[in-house]
Amino acid sequence: MGRHRASYGEARMAQDVLEVLDALGLPQVDLAGCSMGWVVSLIFAAQHPDRVHRLVVVGGVGAGVVELGGVDTRALPASGLAEALRAPDPGELGDELLRGFRAFAVSTGNDLLALAAQADVVHASRIDLTCVAVPTLVVAGGQDPLAARPQVLADAVPGARLQLVTGDHATTFTDPRFRRGTAASLQA
Repeated sequence: MGRHRASYGEARMAQDVLEVLDALGLPQVDLAGCSMGWVVSLIFAAQHPDRVHRLVVVGGVGAGVVELGGVDTRALPASGLAEALRAPDPGELGDELLRGFRAFAVSTGNDLLALAAQADVVHASRIDLTCVAVPTLVVAGGQDPLAARPQVLADAVPGARLQLVTGDHATTFTDPRFRRGTAASLQA
């Protein structure tokens, strides 16, 4: 069974967020996104600034979203990720980062083919971050290869604040400063 490209991608997911909010009758929300969700959150906040009250962008956040429009494909090539997710034998994957992403996806019970379809249409066009006019916290792990130069993102979003924590793409969430900073930002 084939996957329909129009059903995937961060822009499609941002549209899904809008449809869910409309269906629930929620005029405005606090929005937090992590990993793939941070691109979705930024797209949504840029396209619908009146629908977002506060924004927290966590994990894998860095200059890539400003310079490339999404996930930093210089650190994690989308085609390589899609191939790794479709590989019949993950032991043959040469890249440690790709093996790690696949292992994480398997360990959390994700649909590998759906994630591969997502990687095929990863967002790669400019997001007008100047439209994100809400209090924004950017949280980045110091060892996260997808969060290179997170200050570039924080500087591109008006009034955004950067919080660096320990950890890589998968472990940023274990730093107690992540939980405290996120809670404080959403309660402000």
